[in-house]
Amino acid sequence: MKRIYSLLIFLLALGFGAKAQNSVHVQVYVVDMNNQPVPFWHVYFNAYGDQNFNINNILGTNGTGVIDTMFSYPSGLNDLLIFVSTRGCDGSWAGVGDTLFNPSGTYTYQDTLVINCPDTANCSLNFTHSSSSSQPATVSFSPSGQGPSGAVGSGWSVDFGDGTSQVVYTAPFTHTYSQPGQYQVCMSTTYSDTILGITYCTVTHCDSVVISSLTPTYNCNASINASPSPNSSNPYRAWIQYQTSYSSIPLGGTLTRTIDFGDGSTINASAGAGFYHSYASPGVYFPSVSVVLKDSLNNIVCSSYDMDSIYFAPPAAVSCSAQLNVTQNTNTYLSVNATATGSTVQNLPSGGYVRMYYDFGNGYGGPSTPTANRFYQYSQPGLYYVCLKQVAFDANNDTLCISYDCDSINVIVPYNCNASFTVDTANSGNGTVYLWNNSSWDSSAANVYQWWDFGDGDTLGGAFPTHTYSGPGTYVVCLFLYTYGPAGVCQSSFCDTLTVDSAGNVVFKNGSFILVVRDPATIGVDESKVETMSIYPNPADDFIMVEGAASGELKWQLIDMKGVPVSQSTEYMNGGDLRIDVSGFAKGLYILRLENGSSVEHHKVKLER
Repeated sequence: MKRIYSLLIFLLALGFGAKAQNSVHVQVYVVDMNNQPVPFWHVYFNAYGDQNFNINNILGTNGTGVIDTMFSYPSGLNDLLIFVSTRGCDGSWAGVGDTLFNPSGTYTYQDTLVINCPDTANCSLNFTHSSSSSQPATVSFSPSGQGPSGAVGSGWSVDFGDGTSQVVYTAPFTHTYSQPGQYQVCMSTTYSDTILGITYCTVTHCDSVVISSLTPTYNCNASINASPSPNSSNPYRAWIQYQTSYSSIPLGGTLTRTIDFGDGSTINASAGAGFYHSYASPGVYFPSVSVVLKDSLNNIVCSSYDMDSIYFAPPAAVSCSAQLNVTQNTNTYLSVNATATGSTVQNLPSGGYVRMYYDFGNGYGGPSTPTANRFYQYSQPGLYYVCLKQVAFDANNDTLCISYDCDSINVIVPYNCNASFTVDTANSGNGTVYLWNNSSWDSSAANVYQWWDFGDGDTLGGAFPTHTYSGPGTYVVCLFLYTYGPAGVCQSSFCDTLTVDSAGNVVFKNGSFILVVRDPATIGVDESKVETMSIYPNPADDFIMVEGAASGELKWQLIDMKGVPVSQSTEYMNGGDLRIDVSGFAKGLYILRLENGSSVEHHKVKLER
């Protein structure tokens, strides 16, 4: 049995009995992966034994792919190792061998060595050829090909088809023909192993070469594109982009590449670039690019020209448009914000600028400002008439345009109010959804009104109403808060989407359900109902103990009064109590949700510090 890449142990066929001369006859057949003989392939032959016996040779297979050699060994060896190896086409090693113990006499060792090569005798040769328009009679040749692994080519013997031949050793190489015509070029090379001195193969490849003319031809091309690209410093700036190309410059000739901007200025061009060019005034311009090739006698052999047009319109008239909006701040006593962000200036020239002048209706306007917004603090409430004056100047500080806008504002002492509610996710269920009305307002407000939009077409006034929905669905519930008094009014609203199911969590699948709004100030710890599990201490400070949990998985969530879980975990109980660390949470009321097997309980917890 044989196996590629590994050292295999084979039986040695004993020759005639031991004789006076100790020798081994080695015959190894080298085949490729298609079981075809691999001729002229180099292998490494090694024989080792004790008494410092050592043979290392490089051998080559014969024309039928066989290594056939014989060697002698000294008497008295305890063991003799024979090993034959080589590399495949992919560089991987393969080898065969065997060991003789206490050898004596003449032996014959036969084996087969399989190497990783699909076709080890493959030899190929090809070449490509080309010429340039400037030197049409000079042809460049680029040979390519391959031989067996380890083989090298002997160079290339070339018959150019015009009666001349040459042996070359570097590629690519050139040949110049003296007359137009069609020539049959044949190239050959020999692949051999220079170490073993083995010749593998000689291959030849032929192809036709056509010389149409001995006269050079020249090509050149020019293209240009121009577009307006004004900036703050120059409204007549253009972006110029161009390309030039040519085949070659005639021997002793010249190349000229020129860009004409159409305003009387020119520059020498390169192969291609993009850059800005500034024109002095508005108008139509025709930038162009040209390429000219001349021979040694100053005759034009190639020229190319391209032109584009570009237009810069005269500047438009400058116009101002002031737009003022005044609003009272709710967080700063008797202050207003005057904004002019909607104000515009059209066609402001380069170097021009804009200034804003405010009059807050009490004889104070303050300094001019380049910005659009101003903050102002009044000393007392009242109705004020605020005006904005917008002025545009050029770079020489000359006035270009002026615009005015005014607005009135009643400055009052504002009330603060905030509409807010949260869903009690811990206690909602079984057809009832509880909301906590957490709204707040300034206690000095004389009148406070609250009303609800339940999202099903019904509305109701009051802080803590109860509403019955006719069926399942998703509803947007909104609370509107309105306070007013001598100092003014305050309005606030808050909306949230309500969805619950028959289990008390998402949309009800059938039947109606009830919405109950509660006052969070009425919640007490005594509302917790102890079922299977109990908690202590309550109120708690740093920890909560849960007792009575059944063995198995216990999931818990600590939920704040906004319905947001602030901590959660899953524990595995096997008797005993569970300690929950709550030292990192703010004092207040929380819901502790416990899920133990099929049992779900909710306990109100009060944290104190």
